[in-house]
Amino acid sequence: MLLVAAVAVWTSYAVDRNRIATLERRIARDRPLVRELVVEDPRRLAAVKRETTWLGENRWEFYLPEGGHRLCLATREIPQAGLAAEGASLPLRPGRHVVVLETVDGAPLQRVVATLDGRHRLELEKPHAMGYGSESPADQVPSAPPDVPLVLHRLRYNQPLGQGRSGTPPGPTDGILLWIEPEPTPLPSDP
Repeated sequence: MLLVAAVAVWTSYAVDRNRIATLERRIARDRPLVRELVVEDPRRLAAVKRETTWLGENRWEFYLPEGGHRLCLATREIPQAGLAAEGASLPLRPGRHVVVLETVDGAPLQRVVATLDGRHRLELEKPHAMGYGSESPADQVPSAPPDVPLVLHRLRYNQPLGQGRSGTPPGPTDGILLWIEPEPTPLPSDP
């Protein structure tokens, strides 16, 4: 009888371990769908685009390690890759932050507004859009080195190509670019 009980307990244990391993694999596979900010290494950047609850909502949660960073927004001369040369920026403190990107209607112009932690705002005039073109949002960035820029949102507007066609041009064009970059290192002053 004792042997039967021991075999039953061991069999239950083996079956449960197998079920647990299966569930752990499913959790690891489904974790990015939750869109939860996970900071695996506090020396690296981490970002996640939060769940969209209505059309046009863009909200990210991100973590910054020690060191100077800034949040940048541009609406003109958005390249296919890399960063825009001009725009607006806000300094960022280390730690967790939330940024919301939205288009605000107003007469006579529309504005693109990035609100940081519900308090600080970057605001730029929205260029006239021919229509949406190529978009590349960052949904999940497990981690990134703190010394390289991290693009959260890149939208390049379509432009007229001639003969009644429009499309995203190969060179820089109007759109919306939101990114985090390291603060530039100040140059030493001349003696």
